[in-house]
Amino acid sequence: MRKEHKITQAQLAAILNLDASTISKYEKADVTPSTDILLKMAELFNVPTDYLLGVDAKKASTLEEVDAKELQLLKDLVDQLTPDQQQELLRYGRYLASQPPFSKEG
Repeated sequence: MRKEHKITQAQLAAILNLDASTISKYEKADVTPSTDILLKMAELFNVPTDYLLGVDAKKASTLEEVDAKELQLLKDLVDQLTPDQQQELLRYGRYLASQPPFSKEG
C-alpha cells in the first residue's frame, strides 16, 4: 500500500510517528503492527484493517480499479439515462461512498 501511494518508508514512519526501521520490519513481517497503528494505516490508505492483515481481498473502490470492460459498460449505461436519472445516480453514488467500508468516518 505504501508503494502504491508513492510514500517512502521514512515518510510513512513520520506520519505514524515511528522509526523507519519499524516500517521495514512491518513490510518484512518480522513485526506485527499494534492495533492503533493498523487503524491509522487503514485510515491513511482507505482500506479495511482485514486487508492490511491479509484476511480480506481489497475490493475495487475507485473507477481506476474497475476492469476496463466494466468501466465501459458503466459509461454506456449512464449515457442511456436522462439528466435527472444521472443526477439521482450521482446522489446515490455519493451516499454509497459515505458508507463503510468506503467512508473514513464509518
